[in-house]
Amino acid sequence: MSGGLLEKAKKQQYQDSVHQGDNVVNDPDAIITAYEKGKKAKGDSDEDVGAAADAVIESGTVKTPSSGKGNLFLYVAVGSLLISMVLLYMLSSLPDFSGFAVLIIFIASFAAAWMHVKEDRNGGTKPTGIQVTALVVAYMLLGGLPYVGAMDFGGQTTLTDVTYDEESDTVLLEMRYTPGLFGDTFGSGEVDVEVLYGGDSVYSNKVTVQMSESPEGGEIGTFSLNVDDFYSGNANYVTGSTSNTPQLSENKYEVVASIAGSESISAYLPALNLTRTVNDADVLVDPYEDGENCPDGKDSCIQRLYMTGWIGISSPTYDSSSVPGAVRGDYNISIDFTYVDGNELMVDYPLINVSGTHATWEQSGFGTGVSTIGEQRTSFSIEGEVEDNVGRWYFDRDTALDGYGCYRLDLVVGQGGPDAAGGTGYTMPPAYYMFEEQYHDGSNDDPLEPDGEPTDWETFEPVASC
Repeated sequence: MSGGLLEKAKKQQYQDSVHQGDNVVNDPDAIITAYEKGKKAKGDSDEDVGAAADAVIESGTVKTPSSGKGNLFLYVAVGSLLISMVLLYMLSSLPDFSGFAVLIIFIASFAAAWMHVKEDRNGGTKPTGIQVTALVVAYMLLGGLPYVGAMDFGGQTTLTDVTYDEESDTVLLEMRYTPGLFGDTFGSGEVDVEVLYGGDSVYSNKVTVQMSESPEGGEIGTFSLNVDDFYSGNANYVTGSTSNTPQLSENKYEVVASIAGSESISAYLPALNLTRTVNDADVLVDPYEDGENCPDGKDSCIQRLYMTGWIGISSPTYDSSSVPGAVRGDYNISIDFTYVDGNELMVDYPLINVSGTHATWEQSGFGTGVSTIGEQRTSFSIEGEVEDNVGRWYFDRDTALDGYGCYRLDLVVGQGGPDAAGGTGYTMPPAYYMFEEQYHDGSNDDPLEPDGEPTDWETFEPVASC
C-alpha cells in the first residue's frame, strides 16, 4: 500500500527510535504500540501493522552495549571520586592552586558516573532528568563530606611565635585562638600549658592569658615561661664530627597550650638556648718562639704563651675528634697554670663568670675582663697580661714560666641550679706540657761533611703526664 504503515516503518526516521514525551525510546514494543496508535488515527489495515512491526523488529532494534563498558565507567567514577575526596581534605597542605586539579578530578568522576548510567543503566540512552538530578545531589553530598570532616567545632589554639630572652632566661610565646563552629570568644582566662622534653612531660601548669581580636581573624595573646621551671637537660647532643666540628642532633622541647575544648597545635623551643649544661672542656697552650733577647745567649727561646679554651658539650665517642659544641647556660670557669717540678702556681687566673654567652672576670691585670663564649664559636681566649700587634693576648715567659720541667694546666667548670640538670659542672683532665732546653754540639755524623756550629734552644710541648 503506497504511503501505508509498512513503508513508513521502513523509512529511516522510524527505524531507530520513537519519542515518548521528552524521551527517546528504542524498545520495539514501544515502537509497534506507537505505530498501532498511528494506524488507528490514519485508518491503516492490520496487515500493514503486522508488516510494520516485523520491519521495526528487524531493522529498528538498537543493540545494548556490553556491561563491561558500563562497569569500566563505574570503576573510574568511584576511584576518581575517592581521590578527589582525600585531596579535598588535604587541600590546606597542598601547593597553591592545587584546588583546580582537585576540581578537575571531581568533575571527571561525575562525567564517568554519567557515562556509567548511560551505558549500563539506560542501554546507551542519555540519563533522564531524574537520573541527572540524583547524580548531582549525590556528588554534592559526597563532595561536602571532607569539609564536614575537617570542620572545627571546638575551636583551635595555635602557638605562632617563640622568642627567647637570654637576659631573663624566659620564653615568650604568642598564641592564637580561633573559635570553632559552636565556640565563643575567649577574651582572658587560664590556659593549660604543658612542656614536653623528648616526648616526656616535664612541666604542667595553668597560665593567665589576656587575648584581643586579631586582624587575621580570631584572638591573639602572649604568655611567658621561665626556663628554670622546666629545664631538664640539653636539647642538643653530639652525634658525630666533621673537620673538628661537632655534628648535633636534637632532643626537643615542645610546648602545648590549649583552651578547654579546643584542638591544640604545639611549638618547639629553640634548641641552642635550651642547651645549657656543660659536659666538656678543652684547652690549648701555644708557645711563641723567638731568637731575640733569649737568656744565656740561646739561639731560640720561648717568649710567650697563648692560651685558648673551649667550653660546651661533647660525646665520649667524638671528644677526641671535635671541639665542644656551644651551650647557653650559666656557669663559671676556674683556670690554674702550675710549675709542677717547682711546685709553684704560675698563673692563678681570676674566676670567669658566664651567663649565656657573656663572660666577665675581674681584670686583675689579665686581658679586658669581658669576652663571649658560644656566640659565634665555642673557643675563647684565656687572655694574658700583654696584647700583641694583632689584638691577641698572651702570657709573657716571665709570668708563666720558671725553670725547665713539667707544667700543668687545670680548668674546672662550676655549674649549679637548674642549668646543671642535677650535676655540678665539669672538670677537665689536666693538660701537661714539658718545658726543656735543647742543645746540639754541631757535630756531623757524615765524616765527609764538616761539623757545624753548636745550637742551643728551648721547646715547650704537650706530654701525657709529668
